[in-house]
Amino acid sequence: MVVIFHSFKNFKHGIFTLCLLINLIAWIGLFLFRIFSTFLLERAAVPLISFTNITNIIIKHPFVATGLVIEFIVFLLLTFWLATIAIIGFKMLLTESFNWDTLFQKSLEVLGRYHLLGGIITGVYLLGFLPFLHFLFKTPWLSNLTLTSMVTEFVSRNPFSLVGGQLLYICLLYFLIRFYLVLPLMVLENEGILSSLKISWQTTSTKNFWKKVLASSYQSFPYYLEWISSNIVTSSYSRLDFTNI
Repeated sequence: MVVIFHSFKNFKHGIFTLCLLINLIAWIGLFLFRIFSTFLLERAAVPLISFTNITNIIIKHPFVATGLVIEFIVFLLLTFWLATIAIIGFKMLLTESFNWDTLFQKSLEVLGRYHLLGGIITGVYLLGFLPFLHFLFKTPWLSNLTLTSMVTEFVSRNPFSLVGGQLLYICLLYFLIRFYLVLPLMVLENEGILSSLKISWQTTSTKNFWKKVLASSYQSFPYYLEWISSNIVTSSYSRLDFTNI
């Protein structure tokens, strides 16, 4: 691969170029995923995947279900690779040692080292922090993820599941915060999953760390409530029957 340039004029220029690269890969991935998903759903004669028809797809169309599982695994791997590019690229920019060849070589090495395990960890990160990421970043990768909308629709069917779902999400968010260093340690330090979990848990046990977390949570809590309210209203509105009006 030919090195386009070795360094950037400034840090902002480098961040912009790195985000542009990640968005480009995301657009290509989403385009291919959409074509493959459309092909599979046409075979099953369903317009989209939801909690109401996923059981029917698994029972009556096992080959389609298998294809969707394979697509989901590829999605996790691609998401992990994009996260790896972002982490390694950001470190390179901070140390003023950015190089395209090194970036792709190291990111592919990390992808080959952790495979699906890295994809699962990235997927859990994404599921937990997606409500906040939607407000911070408007990317094609995030805007096309409908999993959180499906989960919100499922838990908002009655008050008990809504409260239980929120409590489970708070527990998930707590452990995600405690283990937020796992992915950077795996990518940058080549740490194993168990040692990364241990280091992250120890690092996030200080009082100073939780003071910063509480301050950030206080600032972002209104946006989280807005996201929950908008999803509940949308899912409730979609279930209304206007045919008899």
